[in-house]
Amino acid sequence: MKKNPKHCPLCEEGNLREEQEEIQITYKNKLISVQTKHSICDCCEVEQLTKEQARQNKRASIAAKKQAEGLLTGKEVQALRKKLNLDQDEAAKLFGGGPKAFSKYENDDVMQSEAMDNLMRIALKRPDTLEILKKKGESNPKAKKYINSFASTITELGVQTAKTIDTYCYASKSSQTQAYGY
Repeated sequence: MKKNPKHCPLCEEGNLREEQEEIQITYKNKLISVQTKHSICDCCEVEQLTKEQARQNKRASIAAKKQAEGLLTGKEVQALRKKLNLDQDEAAKLFGGGPKAFSKYENDDVMQSEAMDNLMRIALKRPDTLEILKKKGESNPKAKKYINSFASTITELGVQTAKTIDTYCYASKSSQTQAYGY
């Protein structure tokens, strides 16, 4: 016999009602707001979390942290990936991060690195970047090991350099070939 999920598992007499609450958390010395959910028993009045509420609260917290960091939110990652005409597996193969990375980024289960975020933004603004990643994966059997070299370079050079690369993206084809060897 299946238990009623709205029945209180503590007192076994009352029913649970879901409530939402906006809480403030401190993240990297910033106060950020997070919408959370919990249940309250109408009999014993004990607050408790269902597994689904705990998952939703974790995702809401990560989404708020992404926003505080200036990273793409899960919905933005999904929109970017779709605009690039990639499914989650293709995006993971091109950008790296593991086989389930984009599912986790899009569901706000994990925060993508700043380098990954920059690489995704650059690929959207510079379609040739995506083509370079695709060609590198096709022509090099060890590409999986090296596919994230561009992201690593951005990390090493820093965010300001990535912004500079993005700003000065109109270099001639010959200077791009000379600079990048492609």
